[in-house]
Amino acid sequence: MEIRFNTTAAIGSLLLLTSLSGCANFLGGPQKAPGRDLSNQDGSGLSYNPEDYNCPYESNVVPDYNWMLDGSGFYEVCTHNENANDIMIHGETYFSDQICVFPAEVIDSTGQIFLKQDIAHNSILYKCVRAEDGGAPVRFDFTNYNAFFIVEQPNFNQMLSCLTAPGGPNYYACPNTSGSGYYSYGRFRQ
Repeated sequence: MEIRFNTTAAIGSLLLLTSLSGCANFLGGPQKAPGRDLSNQDGSGLSYNPEDYNCPYESNVVPDYNWMLDGSGFYEVCTHNENANDIMIHGETYFSDQICVFPAEVIDSTGQIFLKQDIAHNSILYKCVRAEDGGAPVRFDFTNYNAFFIVEQPNFNQMLSCLTAPGGPNYYACPNTSGSGYYSYGRFRQ
């Protein structure tokens, strides 16, 4: 199934946001995100160091529509330099301090997006983590993925229903209407 996004609307919203926020230097070219004061532990016993991650110059997981016009829902997904399963997510949230992450795989030759299955729970794979100032560490073992769907925790049930609808994902049912929520999507590696 192919997902199509309204790129023109996203760029227009981004330009409007930039002009309203006074962040004109945002358009001056990409800048590497400064090092962040990451917490050393995420509760799983894994240690995190910002120098161990390769972060993009700009957000690589973005909202389907920028309903909030405040920069929320734009995420930089950083990959670990040595362990492809270790991911660090930086960004802004609006509704909650928790995000839920759904891994997916985009197939280049077809553009199709495949959600990853959680066989043990007869559902799709996901994790909900706290979005802290230092970032949100996420790890998915034993699967290949190169893209994420991300929602804030209050929109989790709606996103899960959207992605697991009978017959395949029903993107009209995803959180993206009337400003009551949104989902973000993006590919962060090849």
